[in-house]
Amino acid sequence: MGKKTMPTSQRRLQRQLLKRRIQTNWGRFVAIILIMMLGVLLYVGIKSSGPVLYNNAQTYFTNKQASDLQIISTTGLTETDVKLAEKLTGAKVEAGKSVDALTASNHRTVHLMSLPQDLNQLQVLAGRRPTKANEIILDEQAQRAGYRLGQTYKFQQTSGLARQQFRIVGFARSPLFIDRTARGTTTIGAGTVDYFACVTAQNFSNKVYSVLYLQVAALTKLNPFQDTYQDKSAQATKRLKKIFKGRAAQRNAALFAPIKTKLAKQQDQITTSQQQVTSAQAQLTAQQQQLDQQLTASDQLSASQQATLAAQQAALKTQQDQLTGPSPTIDRGGHQAPASPPASQGADQHPVLFQ
Repeated sequence: MGKKTMPTSQRRLQRQLLKRRIQTNWGRFVAIILIMMLGVLLYVGIKSSGPVLYNNAQTYFTNKQASDLQIISTTGLTETDVKLAEKLTGAKVEAGKSVDALTASNHRTVHLMSLPQDLNQLQVLAGRRPTKANEIILDEQAQRAGYRLGQTYKFQQTSGLARQQFRIVGFARSPLFIDRTARGTTTIGAGTVDYFACVTAQNFSNKVYSVLYLQVAALTKLNPFQDTYQDKSAQATKRLKKIFKGRAAQRNAALFAPIKTKLAKQQDQITTSQQQVTSAQAQLTAQQQQLDQQLTASDQLSASQQATLAAQQAALKTQQDQLTGPSPTIDRGGHQAPASPPASQGADQHPVLFQ
């Protein structure tokens, strides 16, 4: 069947009716047209803003040499870890130091980092980068909080930080912190980081690194917000974990080795001391046994001497009784009769001496 066509007169009539309705409802017609235009503009803007934002972000990351991966260790990273990270194909590695510190005045929590060199370059918004040990560049959030160039910025005494007082020389943004408001979490203060800050590496007293930043050549030209980037990043992470397999145990062993050596020496000293104590106790036991034997012999000898003395005393008493025998008598002629000589005083006898 062919397509039916409307007669010319009928089409003309419809156009006249439509024109009349528009004229009688002109305000409503204009409102409908404006709503449609706004809807189209909003749709086109939303559809185009996403890719534009992603492209701008990719350009920013590329210009600031943002890192693709990070290696963080609570026990510190050494040159050995740097060499291991460089084994990843196409990886550019940069080591950094960092500590979390509290400000001395208002107890703000600051993530203090060593000044980046090639990777994760700062976008200086005011002032300049630090060039001296006593200079610091702060987060743009600190500038919004009221800090100004030239002011003194003080930290509380912090482990790993060699200096506590700095002079503010600049304010900046970092590709490490994309969110304009959040700066991460920490184990000190209120538990969240308020600002980040950068100083020269000589201000850190730690001999080991806190983090390793890696930029992978295969990921440099990819959009970080696309699935392709995420997949290749996961593959690089997997290879990196394989390279570092067993490294944590080696690092812990290296840290504990001096302590174990010191403990072993102290244990040897304790063992030697215990052996000396055991030997001394054995000597004391032997001496105690010898002393007991001597005391027993002394008691026995004393009893023998006491028996001998008692016998000698009895003999002496007998002789004394003999010497003090019956009284002398008077004979009839008026002379005293001598008493009979004692048996002990014979011609060839001598008095007995007692020891």
